[in-house]
Amino acid sequence: MASIIGRMAVPDNELATWRWLRECSGLGELLDMDFEGISSMSLYRVSDLLVKHQEVIEKAMFNRIKTLFSLSATVTLYD
Repeated sequence: MASIIGRMAVPDNELATWRWLRECSGLGELLDMDFEGISSMSLYRVSDLLVKHQEVIEKAMFNRIKTLFSLSATVTLYD
């Protein structure tokens, strides 16, 4: 959860997210976690797992948001 929130708050890379979690954020207090004791490698492993299941996660999130907010699907193109 911290990895996802961190990437949304500081959309950079895993190392920047790890630093943000340890040095700048109060997320550890909210989640009752000590990010000082978590290695950067742990965050890399979590990111690997998320990417491995990216398609399933994105579909589930899309369907949940669509249902929750009664939204119709819209195609948005960007470059």
